Amino acid sequence: LTMTLAVPSWKTLAAFRLGTRFGESDPFFQMDLGFYTGWLPLETAAYVWALTLLVLVSAMVIALYALTPSLKWQNGTFHVSVRARRHLAILASLFLLTMAWSYRLDGYEVLVDGSGPDGMFSYVDHQWLLPAYLSLSIGTVAAAALVLLSGWMGRVRAGFFTISAVLIFSVSLDLI
Repeated sequence: LTMTLAVPSWKTLAAFRLGTRFGESDPFFQMDLGFYTGWLPLETAAYVWALTLLVLVSAMVIALYALTPSLKWQNGTFHVSVRARRHLAILASLFLLTMAWSYRLDGYEVLVDGSGPDGMFSYVDHQWLLPAYLSLSIGTVAAAALVLLSGWMGRVRAGFFTISAVLIFSVSLDLI
């Protein structure tokens, strides 16, 4: 029921289905302008739907694990079973992949609504934000693989530091 609220509107699906081609492309990504009117709104709606699903499933998984002995607080320390740790590592990797998807979409959004006056695309957008979003997207995909591998093998600290590095790197690039 909750997921039906995040389904893309029929207008977004119709714009994608029509697939209008303009015969003109943007100079930065070499995408036809129809990409920005048809595909990008649908992909953004799919991103919101996937993020909503991931948050709901993660909350449900954590709540259900909390009801079992897989997650327990004992003698002042937090214990996680191997299966729960691996499951949580997969969920953390999926969150990182969703972040990478967000950075990809942010790169396109910079072209649509730049940081210049009246939302114009500026020199800073071209020279800083587009490469920053691209590097964040690629780095976050690599971090997702590292978190999955470290969580699977029981190296929780490596996964924690990887997630922390991604968050620090993304916040610092946004501030700069």
